[in-house]
Amino acid sequence: MILIVLLVKALHKNKYYLNILSTAKVNLNLRIVGHDSHFHLLQSYFYPIHTLADDIQIRVANSDEITIKRESYIPEFTDTIIVKTIAAMRAKFGFSEFFDVILQKRIPLGGGLGGGSSNAASIINTIDQLLGLGLSIDEKCEVGKTIGADVPFFLYNKPCVVEGFGEVITPIKGHKDYRILLVVPDFGCSTPEVFKIYRASGQSFSAQVSHQELIDQICYNDLTDAACTHNSKIADILSAIGSCKGCEASAMSGSGATCFGVFEDAPDLHNASEILSSQFPHYQIFSSVSQ
Repeated sequence: MILIVLLVKALHKNKYYLNILSTAKVNLNLRIVGHDSHFHLLQSYFYPIHTLADDIQIRVANSDEITIKRESYIPEFTDTIIVKTIAAMRAKFGFSEFFDVILQKRIPLGGGLGGGSSNAASIINTIDQLLGLGLSIDEKCEVGKTIGADVPFFLYNKPCVVEGFGEVITPIKGHKDYRILLVVPDFGCSTPEVFKIYRASGQSFSAQVSHQELIDQICYNDLTDAACTHNSKIADILSAIGSCKGCEASAMSGSGATCFGVFEDAPDLHNASEILSSQFPHYQIFSSVSQ
């Protein structure tokens, strides 16, 4: 487990920490529907995984020092996105306070699960609450999209249709609750490299569909072939998940390398978790339901 303690100068004392969970997400599907000179346009169904989350504690601080302590669970992780988010909030809304932040990192890095973006969104929401800023969701998203493309989604933190470059968010009313098993391998996928392979393949862009059609077409990803070309182990993972009893469908999340399966019932999901943990002992397995 990584423990990062970030102590930053403040103007007044607040004794108690506010505890929050910073959840992961999975792309239940991903359609590439166009591009401009810099970015690809997408349609995707983002689904939060509340059973996989980083723990954040935050309070208004009274220290004038910065102290960072790290352990070796995720040694390459840095707190840059937290510092950047606090600075962006201060620049945008003009407050003078600084904060004590304690972060326990559980969301794996590099798998497209959105851990850094989720942390940024949690910081934005919590500073708004701590200081009583009364920000609208649009005001928070204006800051969030300067930090990362997925941050606006995490400010909603509910199942949403995500479009454009990630900035057009539509919460889904009456959404279905899915039983999802995540398999996070011990390797990552380079998003720029996956998109490079995708472009080189000459694959046509998907047609833009209605929100309801998108919601109904889970476990579809335009980047799967490109990611499998990038690393053939992804195809092996998808095959293994799909062969588990009760798996309705399997797919890759985002640009990889995390893969997932959707299951009919909790016992099948639990059995699949045990089977895949044995088959892939060096991979991390997570479930969207408590087991």
